[in-house]
Amino acid sequence: MLFSKQKLIIALIGLLVTVLIGALVAFFGSSKKPTTQGSTPPAMLQVWGVFDTSDMIAPLTRAFHERYKHLDASYHLYTIEEYENVLLNALASGKGPDVYMVNNTWLPRYIERLKPASPLALDIKTFRDAFVDIAYEDLVANQKIYGVPLHVDTLALFYNKDYLASAGIALPPSTWEEFLAATKLLTRRDEKGNIQRAGAALGTAKNINRSFDILSLLMMQQGAHMVSDDLTRATFDAPLAIGNESFFPGERALTFYTDFANPRKQVYSWNALQDFSLDAFFQGKAAMMVNYSRVIPLIESRAPYLKWNIAPMPQIASRDTDINFGNYWALVVSSTSKYPEQSWQFLKFMTERDNAKRYADNARRPVARRDLVDVQKADEKLGVFAVQSLTARSWYQADNRAIEELFADMIESVVKGSDSAKDAIVKAARQVGVLMRKQ
Repeated sequence: MLFSKQKLIIALIGLLVTVLIGALVAFFGSSKKPTTQGSTPPAMLQVWGVFDTSDMIAPLTRAFHERYKHLDASYHLYTIEEYENVLLNALASGKGPDVYMVNNTWLPRYIERLKPASPLALDIKTFRDAFVDIAYEDLVANQKIYGVPLHVDTLALFYNKDYLASAGIALPPSTWEEFLAATKLLTRRDEKGNIQRAGAALGTAKNINRSFDILSLLMMQQGAHMVSDDLTRATFDAPLAIGNESFFPGERALTFYTDFANPRKQVYSWNALQDFSLDAFFQGKAAMMVNYSRVIPLIESRAPYLKWNIAPMPQIASRDTDINFGNYWALVVSSTSKYPEQSWQFLKFMTERDNAKRYADNARRPVARRDLVDVQKADEKLGVFAVQSLTARSWYQADNRAIEELFADMIESVVKGSDSAKDAIVKAARQVGVLMRKQ
């Protein structure tokens, strides 16, 4: 009897061990299946942009994936000529990117296509503390953040060192009064009055790179308020009162600019027959031009023996503060993205201090973060632009493409003599106002 009980106990123990082993095998076998057969690939964010090559962006997208294993990003570069058409068609068809670049003037036209940051993703105070002021002015609307700047470029003075030295000009002009005097000394004309060398490439619209930006800057430096506070009308034609006197800052700026293309003026140094301003500078046909840092690689490659340098943008001599003009590209998130939260995670990653510095170093762009200005200001070529980002401004443009055309027409009408500066600016302001009311 005792023997039979022992056999029964042994059998029960054996059965229990068998069941336990089977359960363990089943458990560990099933736990391996997701990693070997059912693993989920990382969410791939599609990022579109211009100007920045893959070599500039790829190190950061790789670092993004290394930190967030469940996320990855693929960058696609387009030429500036094709970019916006391709982008708008893709967005309209629902096949657009998750993240893409927009110019700082594009927000009014694109705002309905964008997904703003949630307060948890990025709050206003953090944004304002991190970036220079122009970023808040351009990329925040109704207390919502619609994009983050990768860099902030500004207009600066490019000059031919040999020409200035030969004319006895020891330092590049820092005020517009000095600029006028330098232009007179640097301009060379033949016995018939034909321009052989321009002291300054300014005055017209079609053969001046970014004439719209230059004239906008001159207007703002003079004190023009470009648009009304409620964004319903253009006001760059309005008078400005100082004490008991008033003047028209926009008209004054337009006259100042077009005088460089007026044969009756002493500062006459440019006309519609000149080469494109950038080409003229390459070829030694212009002693000074106003441009952005993005042309530096072009000068270095196309004119390797040219002795040139960059100086801060001239200012009004009696100014209380400097005013510079900004033009740059920002990253935004598409409203149709399948991964809006992850896309904003990517934007935050790209503009973290270390990553923003890495981008600026790779791309050779002026920084947008406040805490990197001091780091970059010692750079021989980019330092000027880094410092100027702190005083950079722009203005609200309901339709930047149409407004640029209106400004070009305004400039050309004055140069050709078909309109006075007063009539031309009043007409342009009225037309810009029509665009604003259509918004």
